[in-house]
Amino acid sequence: MLKIFEQLSDSELIARLLQNDEQAVEYLFFYRCHLIFQRLIKNIFSYQIEQEELITDFYLYLSENDWIKLRNFEQKASLNTWLTIVAVRFFTKKKMAMTNLGEKETLIELNEKQYIFLEEELPFQISKYELLDAVQQISNPRYRWVLLAQLRGLEVEDMAKELNTNVVNIYNLIKRAKMALKTLLQ
Repeated sequence: MLKIFEQLSDSELIARLLQNDEQAVEYLFFYRCHLIFQRLIKNIFSYQIEQEELITDFYLYLSENDWIKLRNFEQKASLNTWLTIVAVRFFTKKKMAMTNLGEKETLIELNEKQYIFLEEELPFQISKYELLDAVQQISNPRYRWVLLAQLRGLEVEDMAKELNTNVVNIYNLIKRAKMALKTLLQ
C-alpha cells in the first residue's frame, strides 16, 4: 500500500482523499504526517499527548464539511508544507483551549453515583478524595478535564460541545483518560 501512495502526486492523493478513500486517509494521517505529528507532540504539547489523539482531532478538522479545507488548498506549496502550517495553527489554538480547560476546573463534591463509574474499573479500593487527587495529577489536560466533567455528571454530548469535537472522540478521550488514571494509581 505504501509504495502505491508514495508514488502519487499531491493532486492525485488529494483526489483520493476527497473521495473518502480509506487507504488514502490512512496513508496521509498515519504515514505521511507521522513526522509532523511527532514534532507537534514535542514542540507544542511537550510529550503530554498521544499521537492517536492528534490524528483523530486533525482528521475531524480536515474532513469536516466534506473536506472543505483540503478543497481550498491552492497547491502553491507542497501538500506536506501546507499540512504542517495548517496543523501547527490548529493545534496551537487547541493547546490554548486546553490550557483554558485547567482554569475551568473547580473543586467538586462527589456523590456516590458519580464516584462509582470510576471505582468499578479500578483493581483496588480508593477513597473519593484520593480518586479526585489522582485525577488532578493526570498530566494531559484533556484527560483530566473529561474525567472531572464525568465526575460532575456532565453528559458526553455536552462534553463534545464544550471541547468542540464529536461524541466518539469524547468516548476515546474517556477511555484513554481512565487508562492514564489506572497507570498513575499503580
